[in-house]
Amino acid sequence: MKMNIKGKLTCAAACTACLLSSADTLVWTGAASSSWNLTDANWTNETGVVSAWVNGSTATFTAGANSAISVTDDIQLRDLTMTATCPALTWNDGGGSLTFVSDVSNPTNYIMLRSQNASIYARVSCAAPLVKQGSGVLSLHNDNNNFVGGIYQSTSQLRFSTSGAVGSGPVYMLGNSTAFCEIGAAAPDAKFVQSGSNNLLGSLGSLLTVKSVGITADNVAREFHIGRGANACAVALSLTDPESEGIGQYFLHGSGSSFSFDGGTVTASPEAKDPFFRVADGAKPAVRVTNNGVTFDTAGANTELGLKLSFDNPMVITNVVQTVEPTNWSFETGSLSPWAQNKGSNTGETSSSQSNDSAFMKVNNESRPYYYTTNGTHFAVVRRGHTISQTVSLPSAGLWRVVYERGCRPDSGYPSQGFEVTVTLGDPANATVSPAQEDKYTFRREETSLFQLGAGSHNLSFAVSDDTRGMLAVFLDAIRLERCEITSVPRGPIIKTGDGSLTITNLVTDGLVAVSNGTLTVKESVLDGTIVNVASGGALELYATRLTNATVNVAAGGTLTLRDGNGKNLIVNGSFEDDNVSGYSIIAPGSGPTGWLFSKKDSSTESLGIQVNGSAISANGFFTKYGRTTAVMRKNTELSQIVTVPADGIYEVSFLHGCRYGYNSYRIPLTLLVDGIAVASNGTPTADYDFVRSTARVNLSAGEHTLVFSTDNATVSYAALFIDDVRLVSTTGVNALDGNTLALMSGATLDLQNAEPIYLAGGITVNGQAVKGSANALRRAGVIVTGDGKMQIGPLQGTILIVR
Repeated sequence: MKMNIKGKLTCAAACTACLLSSADTLVWTGAASSSWNLTDANWTNETGVVSAWVNGSTATFTAGANSAISVTDDIQLRDLTMTATCPALTWNDGGGSLTFVSDVSNPTNYIMLRSQNASIYARVSCAAPLVKQGSGVLSLHNDNNNFVGGIYQSTSQLRFSTSGAVGSGPVYMLGNSTAFCEIGAAAPDAKFVQSGSNNLLGSLGSLLTVKSVGITADNVAREFHIGRGANACAVALSLTDPESEGIGQYFLHGSGSSFSFDGGTVTASPEAKDPFFRVADGAKPAVRVTNNGVTFDTAGANTELGLKLSFDNPMVITNVVQTVEPTNWSFETGSLSPWAQNKGSNTGETSSSQSNDSAFMKVNNESRPYYYTTNGTHFAVVRRGHTISQTVSLPSAGLWRVVYERGCRPDSGYPSQGFEVTVTLGDPANATVSPAQEDKYTFRREETSLFQLGAGSHNLSFAVSDDTRGMLAVFLDAIRLERCEITSVPRGPIIKTGDGSLTITNLVTDGLVAVSNGTLTVKESVLDGTIVNVASGGALELYATRLTNATVNVAAGGTLTLRDGNGKNLIVNGSFEDDNVSGYSIIAPGSGPTGWLFSKKDSSTESLGIQVNGSAISANGFFTKYGRTTAVMRKNTELSQIVTVPADGIYEVSFLHGCRYGYNSYRIPLTLLVDGIAVASNGTPTADYDFVRSTARVNLSAGEHTLVFSTDNATVSYAALFIDDVRLVSTTGVNALDGNTLALMSGATLDLQNAEPIYLAGGITVNGQAVKGSANALRRAGVIVTGDGKMQIGPLQGTILIVR
């Protein structure tokens, strides 16, 4: 196996090299005990000699292996393998550890599970790259594991249950491999690196915080999947690791899956797909932004966010001032009393208090300590459809919440998946529904919303949803009530960095919005009390957005663009990224890329089609910055699309066009026709030219219209034009600026792309000085005004108000 590994590689104990060169493969028999140690004769070598473990050997487990083995000494091993007939194994933590050792000549270690599953609770350490082979599931459970050389998994599944289980090295996900977090109570330090074509990162029923992601050196755009089918998960992208890299596209699966942004930088690779985040059903679920905010670095990509941003409530809990424990709050009495039990329609089963060593915590009659409650030794088993309740007395009025621990049965034969728990305190309106459990997990903390309650008696109840399956239940423990103090905190900032553009729709915030460089396009949004900073080299585009009491600061070299309409592109596959191509893909006349149709106007035999940056036809230039793919047109060819317009009105059509470097490509005449009428052309260039944008406004009625790019004859061979980023957007709907301050610096650009005139009752400041009049007044003050939109600045009244 050949691997390119970045950085310094440290192998374990160079002094063991002589030992490893002659190490045996030892086969587990378990004849003396179920302990993996240095004394018991539980092994045979390749010649059948019985022995104790010899450090530095390769460990092999076969069909006769114990299902549970306790690691009681500090073991050094070369590799670990399980045969195809081996049962699923568990290596428990008996106070020892497993350290993989290797020599300089062969610095890679292996865990071969074939199709079998294995769980390791003992501490694992490996300085070299550790390669997990086979399709079996490897579950890591020790919080102090150390994988300095990283973990390589190939077409397999890796599960981990604590923040330190995968160590601090990278996890390389090769092929169609999967990483699942079973608990995710804290952030793993590992970096999840896309090394395959269809990777998936999921969290089984709990929150996983990802500090770092990456892509391999080939920089190929790939999808990073989160959740899978019914396995909904919650993932917080806290990309605070400085080595966090770009990524092709995030793909959110599962109806219950969710994203959170928690500080750090979300980086797109230059080849990032559009939209950057997407979901299976095409919807735009809300993604939380914590008070730490989020930075989007498009790194040369041009993409849409693809998700609606939802900010944390600015009122947050800052202190718990009182705690009330209901009677028998942790069920240590061995019964539910005084909790009342309502069985509903499930009268054949009884809820109860059980202990950690009860049958509920056993699989095949073997205990699963990992699933034990840590709040004493007992917990409540609440059957499907049952409700437990009691009256509690609150000593004072205030904001109260219910906090509790919830667990589940480890045996998948009696699953707890799919059950919701509705927690009610006081009035039935004070109810919080815990999300349906998607898979097995150990006891974890859950909490309700805050309820405003008075002092005195209130009813507290836990209701488990019902199911037609029997013997199913939810585990509850450590129930308490907390009175909380809250305080107002500012919303987290949104910062746009990197070349390229990012489009965000339905943004509602009063927090900081900053554009350091590249373009941030904001559509159909509300910025209320927001401070917006546009730095030199940055650009902010506003489509149909309402600014209320906002301050927009534009530095010299920065650009503010005001556009009409909602910015929705009616063109299908306008950037030609929907077709997964590499190099130059020739397309026959009568067909075309998604949404388009190619045709030839004469008998020319020159090919046409689509290509990606750096293909044979664009090896010397020019490269588009809008994705990677462009259409390729030769002389006497046409590229067309029928577009459906939703309503009568004025629409803006625009496109990028460039020429192939050399071959006199610039001589090919290009015209854009809408319903047979020419609206834009590439003019008469006299030399090769990089991508430039042409724009026109057209008056269209509701219904179908035909757009045609047409080239004419040119006495050239092998010449080609590139077409990209074709847009058709409505200009109906204007930006609303109410009670704002536009503070421009001399050298800033105001790009007026508005079809309807903008009348401002207030003023604009340039270098801190108020400016009145028309756009010419801004020009005289040193602002660069572009576009053909009209603006009139009325008498200075301290505010900016759109009258129209």
